Amino acid sequence: MRRKLLPPPEYCLSMQCIRQMASPMPSTAPHHTLHSKKRTALLLLVAAFALFVLGTVLEHRFPHWGWQALVAFAEAALVGGLADWFAVVALFRRPMGIRIPHTGIIPAKKDRIGAALADFVRDHFLGREQIVEKIRALGPADWLARALSAPSNAEACAACVVRLLPRALDQLDSEALRQQLRATLIEQGSKVDVSTLTGQIAGYLASDTKRQQQALDGLLRLVAEELRKPSLREGLTDKVSNELGSFLRTIKMDRLIAEPVANKIANGALGQIDDILTRPQHPLRARVVQHLQTLAKDLHNDAALRAELEQTRDQLLRSDALANYTHALWQDLLAWLRKDLADEDSAIHRQVKTKLLGIGAWLSARDDLRQRLDAWCVNATAPLVDEYREKARDYIADRVRQWSAEEMTTQIELGIGTDLQYIRYNGTLIGGLIGLFLFACLEGIQFLMAIIG
Repeated sequence: MRRKLLPPPEYCLSMQCIRQMASPMPSTAPHHTLHSKKRTALLLLVAAFALFVLGTVLEHRFPHWGWQALVAFAEAALVGGLADWFAVVALFRRPMGIRIPHTGIIPAKKDRIGAALADFVRDHFLGREQIVEKIRALGPADWLARALSAPSNAEACAACVVRLLPRALDQLDSEALRQQLRATLIEQGSKVDVSTLTGQIAGYLASDTKRQQQALDGLLRLVAEELRKPSLREGLTDKVSNELGSFLRTIKMDRLIAEPVANKIANGALGQIDDILTRPQHPLRARVVQHLQTLAKDLHNDAALRAELEQTRDQLLRSDALANYTHALWQDLLAWLRKDLADEDSAIHRQVKTKLLGIGAWLSARDDLRQRLDAWCVNATAPLVDEYREKARDYIADRVRQWSAEEMTTQIELGIGTDLQYIRYNGTLIGGLIGLFLFACLEGIQFLMAIIG
């Protein structure tokens, strides 16, 4: 059976240190209470001294055993009160400034008290068994399930997310972060083997006729959709206008000619696309398959083509157009998030609350999952206790070591000094009663000797 050792005396003061570190800075009330108790203890000593003087005078003028008893009581009360005054004061400072051995214990033993406090916390609060047992008793999985299942808690968590997320968005919207993201994109993107990836895609498409036709049809529909947009036709008109002679531009006939030409080009392309889409056996489809097969083979064997693709990849990654595009997407996302978070009916708020309630209900219904979660908490915490308990011990010891002796003495005296004054009260009163008892014993012995004699 493991033997339980009693803590050394320093632990008593260590516990007071714990309470003092956990309490706020001393106010005037503790100072006033301490001084009031000290005055009371001093008044008891003064009263004992006054009784001693009074009893001595009356005993000489009016000899009587009653005055002798009063003197014995007062004399013993003075001795007891002064002895306890010395003992209490010796804890915090040197009585009357005299360098008596084993006085001023707390200032002199400050570092030792801090080490004892640190050892006490480490051994009795940061032990593996104590913390693991506390985690098991808490049942973190059950607690989490109950907390998340409560609508009020889910609402509070969602409100906290909505309140804190705008500050995080402000940190994300910075030029430094933008540059860092761009550098990361370039660094990671340059590691992508575009040639191999493109070759694999081309080979994949060329190996299956159905996939080829689906991909080609999708591409043609996308091109047709773009050709029907007025913005593309306007841009095509500008291109045709720029190619016309300066004479036509001078007489302002270029737009009149360019616009029909651009429309004919676009309509002609749309007609070709519709023809390809409606004819499964169109010659272009066979040429596309042939080009895909050739591309897959070239990407595997042609080093120059591979180098050209990698160069194109690097130019694209470093281009301002890509950087501006990604930045615009990022700004649009941040703007949408800010707008939603500012809305009273925030979608993010609703989703966070709904997801938390769902997680709580799901966790409440899964006994096996809660057991695994509890076991994981125990298994994850136990090694951390062994790793950090010594660091916590060293932190406490160093923190106390950094205190000045005066600061530590003041803190502890305010915490326990009031209670220690009761020792002085008791020493004065009980000392007097003991003196009275000894006087009675002495008188009884003298009375018996007189009878025997």
